[in-house]
Amino acid sequence: MAFDPRGALEGTPYLFSDDCDIRTEIDKLTGAQADISRRLTVVIKNLQSRGLLRDIRTQTRSREVFETNALEGVGPNFRTTVDILKSKPAEIALQRVREGMLLDSITAERKILDVIGMNAAKDLASRLASSSDYRGITESEIRSFHAIISAQEIFAGKYRTGHVEIHKAKHKPPHPIEVPRLMADMVTWSNNSLDITPPILRAAVLHAWLTHIHPFDDGNGRTARLLVNMLMTQSGLPPVIVRHNADRGTYLDALALSDVAGDILPFCGVFITALKRHIRQVEKPQFMRQLFIDEMKARGSSLFDAWKSATAAFIEQLTSALFTYRLKVEKVGDIDRTSFELLRGGDREGNVWFLKISDGAGRELLVWYGYSSYETARLIPWKGHMPSMYFSVRNDGQQMIPYRRVTDYELDGLHELLIVPEVPARVYALFNTLKSGQIADSADYIAETISRSFSKGEIPLIRTTGI
Repeated sequence: MAFDPRGALEGTPYLFSDDCDIRTEIDKLTGAQADISRRLTVVIKNLQSRGLLRDIRTQTRSREVFETNALEGVGPNFRTTVDILKSKPAEIALQRVREGMLLDSITAERKILDVIGMNAAKDLASRLASSSDYRGITESEIRSFHAIISAQEIFAGKYRTGHVEIHKAKHKPPHPIEVPRLMADMVTWSNNSLDITPPILRAAVLHAWLTHIHPFDDGNGRTARLLVNMLMTQSGLPPVIVRHNADRGTYLDALALSDVAGDILPFCGVFITALKRHIRQVEKPQFMRQLFIDEMKARGSSLFDAWKSATAAFIEQLTSALFTYRLKVEKVGDIDRTSFELLRGGDREGNVWFLKISDGAGRELLVWYGYSSYETARLIPWKGHMPSMYFSVRNDGQQMIPYRRVTDYELDGLHELLIVPEVPARVYALFNTLKSGQIADSADYIAETISRSFSKGEIPLIRTTGI
């Protein structure tokens, strides 16, 4: 039966707006979902034939546990996370959860508990999702997942009884007395939509809705992401891994849109991007394995380190210059080594949000990283591409891609910024013609260009109204 978007979100806090071409957006979503599922089937067979499947799954689980913890500022670094997952306490935790026992008295170290608890909860969720007779989620299971994730905390597995506020968020969670009813509504909708709603849309609604309710004192985001990947497993899709540095901006921005305007499509877009990136990585298992080894050995890339240093110097100068024009610069993401290597290879799955530049009137400019264009790639003294900065503004209407590239008149024709870490570092700015300079002078010139576009009203206002 074909999916009919009319009424699909009835009973949820989310709507499809009248000015949105919802059929086109849903077709994009289901098309991407089908392509990811097909590619996953192929890549699993390939990895099995090469004897690599087990290693890739282990690396994926390690990355998933680390990133979901790091998004909340908990747990240890990646290398320590991997070591803990191989440890005896992690093995004991898995066995206890499989026997229906609590994770008490394993360790008093919170960082270790953050890792083994998330891993054990993930194991339970995967086993439930893979069960042939499993149909839908229950409130009891959600509380059990939270109890495992928050092992040994006094609030583990219990709905909150007091008011809470979400740091730096406009959304105010509902009164605690409303939590049980709202959670029941969420579970009922999720299970009723199981066979009729595209899995990525259903997962996005479930995640956004749970964090909107904020049923627990802490651990809501980790529980929500666990539920998302439980649905992915059940639907034959890879895990959604939201990277704590590179994806933080897109993830939190889309989550905020769902809270403020009821706009769920950008959140679906975040999931699709993460799924596509994961498929691209597992299709290149040697590339993925080498990155894993380098990170475990804390071995960096001299080119990556040099580029990061030059970029940091430029952004420091740019931020200072923009401040004199009363423009605020907020860092919303950053390139990690995986993204850097993807962009070096001309792969757009390495794209990353970087900065948001805004004024006091509600206008906003997004700066993001993609790989260098044909016009600028010829300026790089090494084989391959380099990350370049590009510029976007808010899209009109409800879409999975919430930003669009600036037009020529919105930023005086500035299309791209490339920083090449030579000695000294060079900045190349692609307008209708190519301009170049050293860091300080280039930062001042770019800041003046951006400020002029803001002052002339060429950067559109952010849409803040509900739907």
